[in-house]
Amino acid sequence: MSDRGWKMRHDLYQFESLINAGTPRALESELVRLSGHLGYESIFYSPLIVQQTPAPQFHTQTLIPPEHLADFNIFSSYPESWIMRYQEAGFVLTDPVVEIAVHSHLPILWNQLPQAQARHQVFDEAWDHGLRTGLSVPIHGASGEKALLSVSTGSIAAGKPAAQSHFIGQVYLAAFYLHDAVQAFRRNAVEVPEMMPTLSPRERECLLWASKGKTAWEIAEILKVSEHTSIFHLKNARRKLGAVNQHQAIARAISLRIISP
Repeated sequence: MSDRGWKMRHDLYQFESLINAGTPRALESELVRLSGHLGYESIFYSPLIVQQTPAPQFHTQTLIPPEHLADFNIFSSYPESWIMRYQEAGFVLTDPVVEIAVHSHLPILWNQLPQAQARHQVFDEAWDHGLRTGLSVPIHGASGEKALLSVSTGSIAAGKPAAQSHFIGQVYLAAFYLHDAVQAFRRNAVEVPEMMPTLSPRERECLLWASKGKTAWEIAEILKVSEHTSIFHLKNARRKLGAVNQHQAIARAISLRIISP
C-alpha cells in the first residue's frame, strides 16, 4: 500500500473512534482527544434548531453549565468561561457564523468573513478567551436537522490559508462522523428533560420584587443600584426563562420554584 493509502486509512480510523463511543461522555472524551489531530486546540459541536423568529438557536435556550453540555448532545473543549459568556450574552441570536451555517453547506473561515460580520463583538470577546481564529462546518442532516462544528485556536499561524487548507478536509470528516454518532444517541436515548434555568442571585432578587408589583425604579431603590442595573437583571432573567414578557417570566419562575413571592 502506498504512503498515501496508508494515510487515508489512518485518518479514517481516527474518526471511526467517534462512531464507536458508547455514551455521550465517551464521545466527549474522544472529541477532546481528536482536537489535536485536527490542528486546533478547541472544538465545539451543537445541534441547531431553526425558528421563524428571532434567529437560529442552539439545541436548548436555557443556560447550560459546561459540565452538562453532553447531556444535550453539545460537545465542547472550549474554555468554560467562554461557554458561559456566550450563553449569558445571547450571542447565538446574532453570531454571524450561526446565521451563515443555517443557509450554507460551505466551510466558514472566520478570518475571511466580510468586514461587517468580522467586526461583530462575538469575535472580540472570543479573542479574549483565547479563541483567536478558527473555522466552522455547517451540517445539514438527512432528516433535515442542522448542526454546527467549530474548531478554534489561539495560534495566529493556524489562520493562514496554507494551514487552513491542510486541515479543512479533516475537520469536515470529523463533523460528519461526529454528527452520525450524535444522531445514533438521539435515536436510542429517552428524551432529556429541560434543565432548570440558572438565574444569578441578583436576577432572582429583582424578579422577586417584580412579582410583588415593584417597578424597575422601585427595585433599584430597594437594592441600592441604578435603575439601568435593575432593568438589565430583569431582562436577563426573562431571557433565561424563555419568557416573552416580565409577567410570563414571573409566572414561570414561580412554577419552577425559583422564586417564592
